[in-house]
Parts: sequence; C-alpha cells; structure tokens
Amino acid sequence: MQFANDFNTSNHHQGWQGDLQLTFAHRDDATQMVYEHVKAPLKVQRPFYPEGTAVCHSVILHTAGGVVGGDRLNLNLQLQPQSQALITTAAANKLYRSNGLQAQQTVQIEIATGACLEWLPQETIAFDQALYRQDLRIELAPDAHWLGWEITRFGRTARGEQFVAGECDRTPKFGSRVVRCGSIASGSPAAKPFFIARMDWQGTQLLVVLPLWANPLNENW
Repeated sequence: MQFANDFNTSNHHQGWQGDLQLTFAHRDDATQMVYEHVKAPLKVQRPFYPEGTAVCHSVILHTAGGVVGGDRLNLNLQLQPQSQALITTAAANKLYRSNGLQAQQTVQIEIATGACLEWLPQETIAFDQALYRQDLRIELAPDAHWLGWEITRFGRTARGEQFVAGECDRTPKFGSRVVRCGSIASGSPAAKPFFIARMDWQGTQLLVVLPLWANPLNENW
C-alpha cells in the first residue's frame, strides 16, 4: 500500500499550472461574486449566505488533492468598495514529498475602500521532504479591512509524523510592509507540532498564534 505522502509524481513531473480569479462587488444591498475565472486544479463552489446577503461566503477547492513539486498556483482576489466576503477552503492543503522541484503558490488580494475580507483557509499540512514557497500579498485601501490566518502543520501529528527534511517558505506582505515568515527547513524546532507563522518584522521576532486584524489606518497592527 502506498501512503499519501509517497504520492507518485512520475506522470505529472511538470506540475499543474492552476489559476483562480474572483471579484466581489456590493450590488443591490448584497455582496455578489461578479467575476470568476478558474483553471484546474483550482475551482470555487457556488457562493452562499449563512450570515445574510451582506457577506458572501466562498469555498475554494483543489481538485488534485494536494500540491507536488513543479506545481504553480495563482490566486487573485479582488473586493470592490463596500463588499464583504469570507473565503475558506474545502479541505486542508497538502504539500507532498517533492520530486526535486519546488512547488509555488502566489496569492494576490486587493481590498477596496470600505470592503472587508475574512481569509480563513484550512491548515496546510507539509509532509516530510516537501519543497514549497507561498507569496501572499494583501493590498488594503483606506478604510479596508482584512482578517485572516495562515496555519501550517508539519506532518500528520496524530500519526507521529515529523518534518525532517525539506522547506516550507511562506511570505506575507501588506502593501509596502513586508512581514517575512521564516523559511522552515530540516531540523527547525518549529517543524514539529502546529504553528501559524514565525515572523520577523522590522527586526522583531513574532510568533503569531491568533488571527491578525489588519487596518491601514491602525499603526499598531
């Protein structure tokens, strides 16, 4: 039997070139998804409104079941003025053992004046020997808001798995403010149970263990 972290990439060595572009707008007293472009393996479910029409809930799917070496995934999310959205994922993102190539994901988020995005993806599980880089950029207009998290689990900890070799580099940026998340590699103390992000911002080491509320008018975030 072959386990998930021994995912066979021999027939998929060039990787996926996935793309997802979504635009949300405030129309008729509701937030609507007004533009959608998808390219496999990324898809999005039909929007729904458990909080009422003001907040549009959307769920992103990765139909391939996980990320392997050579994958290139791009997500571009735009919220027009006064729109409100909550975006999550259908399942945990899985980073499988690399075939020697690095997997890369780029997430570009633009939030216009008066808009609010709750970015709440499920955790990312990095299997041993994964090679992965994510660039997350959030552009906030005046009076725009972003509430979000990025959670990384190194191995399936309930099974006693550990992240012994490989690299997981996740880099959040808020406009011109770069919040560098340390590259986690073989032997790192962080590469064991569960953490959100170890960050170095303006020379200060931060361990973020709670959601981060970002407002460009608040100099303390």
